[in-house]
Amino acid sequence: MKKLLIFILTCLSATTLFAQDYKYDAGIGFGISSAYGDINQGKFLYDSRIAVEGVFRYHYNLRWAFVGEFLSAGLAGDSRDFSNRFPNDQHYSFDRRLWQLGGFAEFNFLNYGIGYDYKNMSRISPFITMGVGLGAVSGQGDTNFAFSIPLGAGVKYKFGPRWNAALKIIFAKMLTDMADLVEDPYGIESTSWKNTDWYSTLSLSVTYEFGLRKRKCNNLK
Repeated sequence: MKKLLIFILTCLSATTLFAQDYKYDAGIGFGISSAYGDINQGKFLYDSRIAVEGVFRYHYNLRWAFVGEFLSAGLAGDSRDFSNRFPNDQHYSFDRRLWQLGGFAEFNFLNYGIGYDYKNMSRISPFITMGVGLGAVSGQGDTNFAFSIPLGAGVKYKFGPRWNAALKIIFAKMLTDMADLVEDPYGIESTSWKNTDWYSTLSLSVTYEFGLRKRKCNNLK
């Protein structure tokens, strides 16, 4: 009887101990986005537009996570905002939207989470991320499809047992030179990797964890 009671209490304790250990989290983020290319060649967050993202994350362990993301980001620019001149004093402007599905790997610099003191877990952790994206830029009567290679960094904060906030910045190289509808204005031929457009996003997301990991309560002998 005593062993049975100890066994039940041990299982209950294990359930409580691992009650905050979840495999997934999902949520939504909001921020701003900017385009870089033939018009804007480096001005940070120039002519920013609204960006919205849906996030689904799988926690592989305390340091690594894999993320699926749907992104909608505005991209805009006007050559008259800059001092550089195009041939024949031509002016260009655009206001378009990127729709993209992406997959990322994330690395936390600290053991992110709560509930395990012996693992030196932290409610806050900086992280880096890298991935690939496939999407389309549409607007002004034209649609262009393109792959992108996003790179970024940020910081996560766990403000509740199952709630997370993440502030991140992403810079992505797009394998197209037509996101801004300006292609080779100086006659220098572009390729998939050369003279292509970029975009950046600065966003804050909130996610909720779910999918409790299964734990085995070992029987006492």
